[in-house]
Amino acid sequence: MQALCCLRRRATLCAVAAALSGSAVADDLADLGLETLLDLNVETASRFPQKRSEAPSAVTIITADDIRAYGYRTLGDLLNAVRGLYVFTDRAYDFLGARGFGRPGDYNGRLLLLIDGYRTNEPVYGTAAIGTEAFLDMALIERVEFVPGPGSAVYGNNAFFGVINVITKNGQSFQGAQLAQTAGDHGLLATRATFGRRYENGADLVLSASRYADRGLPIRFPPATVPGLPDATARQSSYTLTDRAFAKFSYGRFGLELGWVTRTIGFANVQTGSAYDDPRTRDIDTQHFLSLTYNPFCGQKLECSLRTDFGAYDYDQYAPYIDPPGSPKIVNHDLSRGRWWSAEAKFVWTGWDRHKLVFGAEYRRDMQADQANFDVEPVADYANSKLKANRFGMYAQDEWSLSERWLLNAGLRYDLASGVEKNEISPRIALIYQPQPGTALKLIAGSAFRAPNAYEANYVYPGQQKANPSLKPEHIRTYEAVWEQAISTHTRFAVTAFQYRITDLINLVTDPNDGLQQFRNSAPVSARGVEGEFERVWDNGLRLKGSLTLQSTRDTTSGGSLTNSPRRLAKLQAQWPLLGHQLGVAGGIFYLGRRTSLGEDVPGYTLANVNMTWRPAPHWNLSLGVYNLLDRRYSDPLSEIYAVTGLTAMPQPGRRLQAQVEIQF
Repeated sequence: MQALCCLRRRATLCAVAAALSGSAVADDLADLGLETLLDLNVETASRFPQKRSEAPSAVTIITADDIRAYGYRTLGDLLNAVRGLYVFTDRAYDFLGARGFGRPGDYNGRLLLLIDGYRTNEPVYGTAAIGTEAFLDMALIERVEFVPGPGSAVYGNNAFFGVINVITKNGQSFQGAQLAQTAGDHGLLATRATFGRRYENGADLVLSASRYADRGLPIRFPPATVPGLPDATARQSSYTLTDRAFAKFSYGRFGLELGWVTRTIGFANVQTGSAYDDPRTRDIDTQHFLSLTYNPFCGQKLECSLRTDFGAYDYDQYAPYIDPPGSPKIVNHDLSRGRWWSAEAKFVWTGWDRHKLVFGAEYRRDMQADQANFDVEPVADYANSKLKANRFGMYAQDEWSLSERWLLNAGLRYDLASGVEKNEISPRIALIYQPQPGTALKLIAGSAFRAPNAYEANYVYPGQQKANPSLKPEHIRTYEAVWEQAISTHTRFAVTAFQYRITDLINLVTDPNDGLQQFRNSAPVSARGVEGEFERVWDNGLRLKGSLTLQSTRDTTSGGSLTNSPRRLAKLQAQWPLLGHQLGVAGGIFYLGRRTSLGEDVPGYTLANVNMTWRPAPHWNLSLGVYNLLDRRYSDPLSEIYAVTGLTAMPQPGRRLQAQVEIQF
């Protein structure tokens, strides 16, 4: 076989909200004044519940009510509405950029993704799945907390640009069975069945299963992208099939969660020698997890939390190719296997006046991080690597109330890992000033790290890529100033100014000596910017929310901006409940500025989405969503893996329609 380059797959609410029952929480949150919303409790920033205005970050909360109103289809849709974030895709996986940094093909390993505290990032690629391959149906989410900035001071690895915590609904949110049927254009069909109940003895149960199938839109590639095809349109290889199952049970101080998802997605392989638009060309991602939690009583001033998790990740790619030309097709199989378990003990101490101390320790065992590449028939092996690792971290953070108006939040974490010479120390400090109710001024400084994953350090492919076991972790140091202001119960705004510097950035480069690609630590990069957000609510329920981000990044090697780094982001969303909340209209306009990809410019674009909801009867919910309303044609940047194809940006789909019927029993 020639050097075929396979396209690799690379809390609790505040007292007001806590008193609300189940599914009523999100609805009642929408009715609260913005000044009250500023003081909602968040649990992700410091690993214990605290007012949002007192968190050492500018935390964003997206509720179940927002998900329903705007018709977010995936976690990527939801995060794309958050200020400072932008989502891009290669039509197989969704990637997330933050504060001007968005490396195509990094699979979101620089963001830590939690599900009820469970770390979903796997050991092979560090994936944080936010697309159709993600664990959860959107209807199971109670809220999402996004904590921007370095979070390694309490979370360690992967919390580089921020932490995303997805909090799921409990059984009381459903109080019975729920059936949902979704249909859309181009063969989209989805079905979900969910049961949830809180029993009189306090036990709480959620069970859910779903299937999502989408024939997909054709992919229209630029002329001459595929050799021999002047007008290449992939029609057979853009399908998606996702199956999910989820269970959540709690009783007393015990908790149990299980999640499973498998997704098969077709893609058009534009490599020279590949079998173009062959429906057998596909990626299969399968993940599952098990989490056990126990919160023993440790006294009036000490809260104790224990948890253990098990996770698994399987990746399989099948890519037919022809070598030499005119010969029968050969199927290449690329695979990865990840298995890991972890244990954590966390404690929150309030025994000292004006102090709230959280401290704990975590251990993680990566039992398997294997990668292989071979031809199925005739059999030919090209790559085979295996890795195991141990990781340990311990942390402490003190929230010190200096006075009624001043708060100091200081945290520090120590991490060590097998095979790594240097241990990591990650600090964060925040000084918070609240001169009056509804006003919070924050000065934040912190650092974070990301260790190289198994793919970056160990993957070898003859004639294409070589390993680099001497890769060092990359580091970021960030400084932020935040102003959060509730002008009244109807109006609020937030402004963040940030600056960061990354050292030892892990990049995929081509070695000029042998022409092979290799991940290497590169020269420092830096960025600075301003994020602003404004929100207004009227007495009739109309809600308007907008954000603007201005940012500049710099690569010290080239002196120019980073790849896939827009200088401007703008977002405007509105939702309007009508007929006493029986009918609702919501929509958004999203602008993403010009970027670069593989040395070429990628034009900016503006997209519009609209979603309508209707509740004709107490147990019925109907919705109709139109995505990319104006049918804009646009493209997203691609990773260095695509450099040999001549394709610099991936064309994106046009308008999509989706309707849903949801029935509560």
